[in-house]
Order: sequence, then C-alpha cells, then structure tokens
Amino acid sequence: MNLVGVKIEPTTSYLSGFTGDSISSEGILNLPVELGSSPCQHIQAVDFVLVDCPSLYNAIIGRPTLNKIRAVTSTYHLLVKFPTVGGIGILRGDQTESREIYEAANRSVQVQGIKNMPGIDPNVIVHCLNIDPNFKPIKQKRRTFNAERYMAINTEVDKLLKAGFIEEANYPDWIANVVLVKKANRN
Repeated sequence: MNLVGVKIEPTTSYLSGFTGDSISSEGILNLPVELGSSPCQHIQAVDFVLVDCPSLYNAIIGRPTLNKIRAVTSTYHLLVKFPTVGGIGILRGDQTESREIYEAANRSVQVQGIKNMPGIDPNVIVHCLNIDPNFKPIKQKRRTFNAERYMAINTEVDKLLKAGFIEEANYPDWIANVVLVKKANRN
C-alpha cells in the first residue's frame, strides 16, 4: 500500500498467529473505511496495525470494527449486514474470486519454494513431531494402495521434496499412513 503523507502512530505491539508465532508491528494507522454503497453506506474510522509481511490481503477487518458498526456476519452466505441511516448495508463476498486468489497464492508458493520466502522464519512453517517419552510409540500397519494412488502419492511427495517443503525424517516408531483426499474440483 502506498501510504505517503499518512501519520503512523508508533507501537511496540506484537501480533500472534494460530501457531504461536509472532511478528512485530510497524505502527498503527487510523483510516476512514467506507462500507456498503449509497444510500446504505457507513463510514467508520478504523485503527489498522501495520505489519511488514507477505499477505494475500491489503487489510483485515476484525471483530472490534465489526462490533463498532454492529455488523452481523454470515460465512455461509459470504456476506456482512450492518445498520445505516439509509437502511441495512450489505457487503458480499465472492467465492469464485476468493478461490482464484487462494489458488494463485498456492501456485506462487509452490513455485517459489520455502528457500525463496524472505522474511518468513522457517520455525514458523516447519513441522516436527512432539514426542512425549511417557507414551508408547505406535506404528500403523502399512496400508496398500492401487497403482494409480501410488503414482499420485509419489508425484505429490516428489513435488514437495523438490520445492523444499518436506524432507525425509526418520521416525521408525511413529509412522502414520498417507491419507488421500480427492479435491472437489479435480476428476
């Protein structure tokens, strides 16, 4: 975002993710946000926390702002409704566009690989097994697949290895079978 001439209030706060990782903020920026369209429109001053990290979004509006405008959200209907002087304002989501953005981002990440993602600490995106020594190791029986599924598994594993997203790990006692899930948009 090009924020020339805008006053950024310094802050020393951190944002935490679902995985426990945190990122320091660059500051807080108060901007007017225009929601809906005339005559059912609402303008609300919103504090945005600025962070320097790659993201699919320019801005994320959270619960405090939704509460201020007395919004009712429906993830099922992909919309937000809120009261205005001119009636009920509506914000609609577009699932097709959202899916295209999501898939484009995934393609970008798969092409770049983990080594070409500056600014992202590998500890944030690397998965390891947390093994509690108090539990007895469990090894599942090896599941057999038909030739087509073996080929799909090998292709996907090779792709992930090549991109650097996975590496071989030796957990001889803690082994789980591969689970194949067919995506709805693929045949």
